[in-house]
Amino acid sequence: MNQEAAPVRDALAALREACISCQSLIGAAGGVVEDSQFRRRLDERRAAWTQISQTCASLLQEFGESPEEEPTIAPTLHRAWVKIKAAIDDEKGIVKECLRREDMVREKLETALRYDLSPSTRSKLRAVLDRVVSLDVPP
Repeated sequence: MNQEAAPVRDALAALREACISCQSLIGAAGGVVEDSQFRRRLDERRAAWTQISQTCASLLQEFGESPEEEPTIAPTLHRAWVKIKAAIDDEKGIVKECLRREDMVREKLETALRYDLSPSTRSKLRAVLDRVVSLDVPP
């Protein structure tokens, strides 16, 4: 891979990791929420994040990278933290943490879009950003 592509690849890898973290967080939250309607909304949101994560993995492959399923230990630690938080907090705290993590993904997308990208990659990232923005309504 050429050196010009390295920053874009790194941004995409960070974005993918953030998506996995979001997906994991929502999955962990869904596992501890008792309200069935709220759990269903979390499941729908997690499915959306799974799709977003798969799109990011596809983009990484276009840059010659083989995305790992869970790039670092951070998502695993974060899931454990959410389970502990859920045990002592209410659903509002879980939602707040989900939204904080989603904001982080949005920022990473906006950063990735600042790079010199091919029209195809830019279009895919914009579609991902549009999907993330469509999730702005809390679960």
